Amino acid sequence: MNSRYYIERLWYTGPGIEDSEVKFKDGLNIIHGASDTGKSWILDSFDFMCGLDYDKFVIDKDTGCDTVHIAVRTKNGLVTMHRGLGSTKIEVESTDPEIESHTYTAGNSKYPINRVWMTITGVGEGVKIIKNENGGRQSLTYRSFLNLICVAEGNVIGKDSIFFSKGGPFSKTATKSTLLYFLNENDFQEYKEKKDPKKKTAENKARAAVKIENLAFLSTLKPDEEEDVLSREEAQKAIDDLVQQIREAQDKISETSKKRQEIEDRILEVKDLQKSAKSMKNRYQILLSQYRSDIRRISFIVDGQQKLESVEQPKKCPFCGGDIHPEQRESYEEAAQAELNRILPQLNDVMDAQHDIDSEISGHQAMIDELRAESDKLSNIINQELEPAIQALQDQISGLKLSIDRSARTDVIEKVEKFMTSAKKKEEDPNDAQAPFKAQDNFSEDFVDAFNNLLIEILKEVKFHNYKNCFFDFDSDDFDIVVNGKKKLRWGKGYRAFLNTVVALALHQYLAQSGKHGLGVLLLDSPILSLKEGGDETTDYMRRGLFNYMVAHQDCGQVIIVENSIPKIDYKDTKLEYYTHGEEPGRYGLLIGYTD
Repeated sequence: MNSRYYIERLWYTGPGIEDSEVKFKDGLNIIHGASDTGKSWILDSFDFMCGLDYDKFVIDKDTGCDTVHIAVRTKNGLVTMHRGLGSTKIEVESTDPEIESHTYTAGNSKYPINRVWMTITGVGEGVKIIKNENGGRQSLTYRSFLNLICVAEGNVIGKDSIFFSKGGPFSKTATKSTLLYFLNENDFQEYKEKKDPKKKTAENKARAAVKIENLAFLSTLKPDEEEDVLSREEAQKAIDDLVQQIREAQDKISETSKKRQEIEDRILEVKDLQKSAKSMKNRYQILLSQYRSDIRRISFIVDGQQKLESVEQPKKCPFCGGDIHPEQRESYEEAAQAELNRILPQLNDVMDAQHDIDSEISGHQAMIDELRAESDKLSNIINQELEPAIQALQDQISGLKLSIDRSARTDVIEKVEKFMTSAKKKEEDPNDAQAPFKAQDNFSEDFVDAFNNLLIEILKEVKFHNYKNCFFDFDSDDFDIVVNGKKKLRWGKGYRAFLNTVVALALHQYLAQSGKHGLGVLLLDSPILSLKEGGDETTDYMRRGLFNYMVAHQDCGQVIIVENSIPKIDYKDTKLEYYTHGEEPGRYGLLIGYTD
């Protein structure tokens, strides 16, 4: 771990303010709150204490402040610095044996403040780095890489790489050489120039353009990243489990179908019995009808007999007037009564039998209805429960198979992307001794791969919107990150701020863990201020993802964030400071007593 120091506290004194102190921890520190409370002055103050010209410092004596103080904890002690506004002198008090307590100056002198800061970083003075293609050299100073430590808001949202200080005095070659020195302490003392630099530059640009174009095409082939995606092994295990569930459901269908068929067979048997009973009932009805017909016939005979007997027979002949002796009429009443006595018991027997048949038919129908209800219930279990369950399981299997196919395709594409973005071993140039110095040619394959992997890891962990691929383009003049085949400068302001922050975090993390020297501290101004929640710039989960990442990775040196509004997450082990601007109780702003 190459984190050799951290800012312990920063404070301000003066006749118009109370002593205004901000304490920090070695890890993540966040100062947040309303605008115009002086949060950004923390970065300006750090710059001021690193040698910024006093006439460029934003805090003036109208604020009531006249002196800025900073305490830096090193591995060997405490270094405290004091600088008055409008002064080039910086008083240094040190318990670190490697740093002398003395009055230093912001510019060139026998005791430049650069000596203090370079000693704090562990680099020391006297290092010379290459500043141009011709091999010219310049001193490596703290201010030559201060833009990588103290990233102001303008650089956070800027289109240019954060490696390049906008309007700064240091060339791109010098910045790249500085990075190379921090990686492996290589100052290229044995460097020899090469011939035909224009041709190689054109080739690098062409390769970079083709690489970006191909990566953009590959990003269109990759499926959108989903949350909680299973690995192929996990997906296959899930498929096997689902297939077993389908088999069990199919067994249940077979068992239920068998029971239902048995019920249907039983229904047919009962229907046959019912049909026989109905046939017997029809016969009884015919017999009953016959008996009733016989009764009506006998009743008719008896009734006729009775009516004839009530009619008086003539005693005189109507023609001759003689006496008529009527014959004795034959009576059928007794015979009819006898017939009726025979039929009535038979009629009652038939009616009783018919009642029994009706009960039997009703019983059959009740059994059929009961069996039909049970059959319908089993049918519903099959149609509404088991078959839909099987279909749902099959749909899940289809989704998992699609996930496996997508994962396999993504693996292939990512292997191609890794091959394209990996540093290639530079071919030996017979004219090495005469070619211009190209700093980018000296970044090792291991570093390029490791840095790209770290960027990928961070972008995935912070849940960058619709992430497909990324790499840091060490070969192009942009010297910047490319995401989804799209250069950073082509992203919107909010995305640029997000990506610049990610690059800054990745650089500090890599150098702290794997470099010869670490940058030590990182100050960032408003990394998410320009992010629009739910809009074109980003979504809220990216904001939370970025801050969650910083909270979870506090072991790579001190990080100080100043921001207006921060997402609601668990800020465990984070030093938080909130400025209210008078809108609620608490500290108004950075300078206590100054409220303009």
